[in-house]
Amino acid sequence: MNSLLLLFFHPVKTLCQPGPCGKNTDCYISNGLEQCYCKPGHVGDPYSACQPEPISPCQPNPCGLNAECIVTSQGHSMCVCPQGMSGDPAGPGGCRGPECRTDDDCALQRACMGYKCRDPCPGACGVGALCRVEKHHPVCTCKAGLIGNPVIRCSPKPVPLPTSDPCYPSPCGANTQCQVMAERAVCSCLANFLGDPQTGCRPECTLNSDCPQDKACLDRQCKNPCSAGSLCGLRAKCLVREHTATCVCPPGHFGDAFVQCVPRPVPSPSNVSNPCVPSPCKPGAQCIVHEGTVAMCLGCGYSTIGASCRPECLTHSDCSFNQACMNKRCGDPCQGACGINADCLVINHNPVCSCPRGLAGNPFEHCSHPPSTEEKTETCEKRQCGSNAVCRERNGAVMCECKPGYYGDSNMGCRPECVLNSDCAATLSCINNKCTNPCTGVCGINAQCQPVNHIPVCYCKAGHTGDPFVSCYPIRPATGTERPRNPCDPSPCGPYSRCLVSSQGHATCSCIPGYQGSVPACRPECIVSSDCLLTHACVNQKCVDPCPGTCGIGARCSVTNHNPICSCPPGQQGDPFVSCYVPDETAKVPTNPCNPTPCGPNSLCQVKQGRPVCSCVANYYGSPPFCRPECVLNQECPRDKACINERCVDPCKDTCGAYAKCDVVNHTPYCSCLPGHQGDAFVGCSKIPSVVMTPVTYDLCNPSPCGENAQCLAQDGAARCTCIPPYVGNPYAGGCRPECVINSDCASNLACLSSHCRNPCQGLCGVNAGCDVVNHVPVCYCLPGHTGDPFQSCRKESPTSKCHSPTFIHPIMLLRT
Repeated sequence: MNSLLLLFFHPVKTLCQPGPCGKNTDCYISNGLEQCYCKPGHVGDPYSACQPEPISPCQPNPCGLNAECIVTSQGHSMCVCPQGMSGDPAGPGGCRGPECRTDDDCALQRACMGYKCRDPCPGACGVGALCRVEKHHPVCTCKAGLIGNPVIRCSPKPVPLPTSDPCYPSPCGANTQCQVMAERAVCSCLANFLGDPQTGCRPECTLNSDCPQDKACLDRQCKNPCSAGSLCGLRAKCLVREHTATCVCPPGHFGDAFVQCVPRPVPSPSNVSNPCVPSPCKPGAQCIVHEGTVAMCLGCGYSTIGASCRPECLTHSDCSFNQACMNKRCGDPCQGACGINADCLVINHNPVCSCPRGLAGNPFEHCSHPPSTEEKTETCEKRQCGSNAVCRERNGAVMCECKPGYYGDSNMGCRPECVLNSDCAATLSCINNKCTNPCTGVCGINAQCQPVNHIPVCYCKAGHTGDPFVSCYPIRPATGTERPRNPCDPSPCGPYSRCLVSSQGHATCSCIPGYQGSVPACRPECIVSSDCLLTHACVNQKCVDPCPGTCGIGARCSVTNHNPICSCPPGQQGDPFVSCYVPDETAKVPTNPCNPTPCGPNSLCQVKQGRPVCSCVANYYGSPPFCRPECVLNQECPRDKACINERCVDPCKDTCGAYAKCDVVNHTPYCSCLPGHQGDAFVGCSKIPSVVMTPVTYDLCNPSPCGENAQCLAQDGAARCTCIPPYVGNPYAGGCRPECVINSDCASNLACLSSHCRNPCQGLCGVNAGCDVVNHVPVCYCLPGHTGDPFQSCRKESPTSKCHSPTFIHPIMLLRT
């Protein structure tokens, strides 16, 4: 308690005066911390010094309004309009309007998709089909020698061609399916296709231009893109203009309409100078007066199209057919969608996974060579179905059906419940191939959550304030009558924002670079992994590659649907979560089919009827030879648990001190003192002593306006809050905590040491030994050509020596036992 009191009365300097920043920098306060940023037109390390950008032909900018200046390979300047805009980039008019609004604005070989002229052919046709463009529209035909429906799948002709089958050749028109019923050919249109199946069927639409102005072409049907619900941010309205959905804040509100709109504050009194005149914001940013004396800079943060500000896409119809709308950007949906050794093809915005010829399995998990004893999956003699589908005969008709637990077009390929967020309702996210409520357990204590276009948006309810990603608490009345000399201390800008003091002495707020939304509701890059590309996972609110440090020594790692998948390289054996090795080719011919085991690591092998039967060991999941632990990342566990030693467990156990409670927020334990107590919740809390206040004295820090694990000091007539060293966080709002409490708070190639994420290899291994970090655990090994104890010392191997290094037991194996 004495040490805590010393912390409370330790002198605290005014933040950013003078601050830790170097020359040509701005110092701003974010989450109660000093952060440095190079001034516009400067580059370098802001904590030492920033230098003016080197002079280039683009300085000053010779281009027109909204145009971009690029330096050619010859060192000359060239003006171009940003993608999606048109105009005269070098003229005074500049780039003003979108590249296109209708198909007629594009060449005949292009179509208008999301205000951009794009090639409509890539991704428009099915497997084995060719595409050509006629009057902006893609026309699909089967390749030579193939037959079928070109919008779904073209297959080789059966050899020899059956003469008794009335569907070969098919008497039906285009975009139809032929079924044999009562020995007769029956034609029907494909799903979502209309017309006469005898002459040919057509979809309701192929491009947006086939629909009315207030509808878009989604899944070949004209739909209102706003009807999906939860497409726009909190309190925002969804409008459809020229087939394209956009979001706007209603009257009396401001903010990022695609994330959250907040009520516009009361205008400042007339006798107070307007902090937005002149505007302290960057060019193109809108300035809003907040609380009378605070300037809020509302930047776009998205691609600008004309005078509007919107993301690149909100629905798939804004993208080319070979791309999908993921996290408001058009991208390749194949990256990270399919399993190991699987092929991927994008058809109509959707990734279609399949195993290559000669391989079998679930292409959304892994494809491998089938054992010679494996019985063939049920198939029909002449019908070729998609992956994860079987062919059945019912009521005299031949049809393909998805296997249980799989969905989609059985002719093209069946998928799990979801692969992309767009496979789910707008209020759900695709997490581990299941459509799940993204709000469950992701927001802070006492915070509220609402899904917006598959993404959870956290906010504090009315009458509360704080960091909604950590903790919300009731708004406390002001404790001081004088405003602090620095208007940015405490920051009025909200979480994940920066505060700068304008030339007039007013606080100017904007989001930290790399953060989304708009003040005062800035949000991190990600909350859950579904906010990221399929090849990345959300770790500590950043979209990162989950592979580094996850797999064992010599193992390879691939990312499928945000999850790292470890496997040994071809020709090697072992546990890919520990280490892989080349098998001993001199081993004796086995007499027991389970010795050596053909089942792979983390599996059981049993001999039944002379054949090996494989299954995963307890607490491991998947199917042999690809059994994997219960978890590798936190994101594979329920949000009230964390991944510790490859098990999903409660991270609160033995985490907090005495008289403290523990809450799990998005896999992370947060400690807070019980009511009536104060102190360091991660060490121990003590009762708040009763203080008798006299009319003469007034303690600004009693009750304390600070968050959890923060210290309060009255200074300049106001209460100042700082984190208890060495904690980090927002001392005013969400509270402070150590950088890490458990290993899973850190990246896989780091470990939690002394409450900090550090490399656990430093100084651990012996001479001539190397060190790798495997899932937070350091692994020592002798360098190539050396032998010995890697924890002590390794020596060069003797050329004639036949001795081998002692058997090394991986630390993870010790943890598992």
